[in-house]
Amino acid sequence: WMICNGFATTVFVGDEGVLLVDASNTVVPADMIAAIRRFTDLPIKALVYTHMHTDHNGGSFRLQRTLKEQGAGLRIIASESAAREIEAHKNNIAPPTEIVPDGRATFNFEKFEFVMGTPIVAAHSAADSYVLTPDGVVMYADFNYPGRVPLGYISSSYNITGWIDFLRHVLGEDWKFANLSHANIGYK
Repeated sequence: WMICNGFATTVFVGDEGVLLVDASNTVVPADMIAAIRRFTDLPIKALVYTHMHTDHNGGSFRLQRTLKEQGAGLRIIASESAAREIEAHKNNIAPPTEIVPDGRATFNFEKFEFVMGTPIVAAHSAADSYVLTPDGVVMYADFNYPGRVPLGYISSSYNITGWIDFLRHVLGEDWKFANLSHANIGYK
């Protein structure tokens, strides 16, 4: 878990590389890479989007460019809905290199299987996903915050019924800790 100016990223360290979930528009790639170097020398290989809002993934182009300058590519994973929204709005988020079907789907990073759930057509945005790591950490953005009353202090929602349904899907998964994007980590 890393946080920069109130925007969090989940960091998963594999056997050969690092997978990130979200890269906010406040991220300075050199600083992010330096912070990751404090606990691993493995290269950043993948970035996964929770949704297409630029405050959570507007740093993707800069991260992709920085890694390219270092001679490394970046695998970018998004849901069908997020890919469609990124293409439709041209909202300064790097396009995905890999698209995961909406609903409850999986993708692999190295030998590890991740879950990407995009269960609702519209909730906080038109393309919200949760990402569940193999070690029981779930990340989703802008729905709720640890230590706060549900439905209190929430981010704006595109569809409040979808917002509630999205959280029901998240609660149906097997996880221990949650990275909720704007606050400290939480638990189920």
